[in-house]
Amino acid sequence: MSAKTDLEFTLVSIDLPLRRHLPQSTHLLSATLLWPRVSIARKTSEQEVRFRKGVCNMETAPWNERILFKESTEGVFALAISLTVSVTRMHLRTFRRALAGYALTAAGAAMDDFGPAGEVAEMSMKAMAKMVNNASKDPELYAHGAIDLNAADYATNAPQNVKVKLYSALDLMKVHRRMAEIPQIGVAVVSVRRL
Repeated sequence: MSAKTDLEFTLVSIDLPLRRHLPQSTHLLSATLLWPRVSIARKTSEQEVRFRKGVCNMETAPWNERILFKESTEGVFALAISLTVSVTRMHLRTFRRALAGYALTAAGAAMDDFGPAGEVAEMSMKAMAKMVNNASKDPELYAHGAIDLNAADYATNAPQNVKVKLYSALDLMKVHRRMAEIPQIGVAVVSVRRL
């Protein structure tokens, strides 16, 4: 069994060239350590990140905004980075879903006035409204990538930057008849240092 190495992971930057046309956008970043040590399958952290013209530069940000993990690691493990679509789009979608739910509830209440047939219609409208309002509100993924790391590579306290190539989450989830190369759409840079 290999010795445990305590590591600190901080976000340095994320570059998404396809989003350079946007003056600014806000996304949710999810960082996951996969099998950092025996019996720990995953550790996840989430935070909001802001982009200006497709770049999120965290080099001068306070430590509390850059920190992803302080974790004991051993042997080979992986670091995965996921980014959601713009949070403003997610909020708009949530608003539309709530509005549709209210409309269905109101339509169901109006149907109740039509006797027994109206009661049946009201029940189905209320059931549909509940389904719409309870639909998953997790924002869809925009980009995802992962890199394999080895705790033994961090023998000194000097920080080392690792680059995680990011790929379109939509392309990753598509079923291809033949194995097609998925284009890289960005890169996340994470600083890793031994504690």
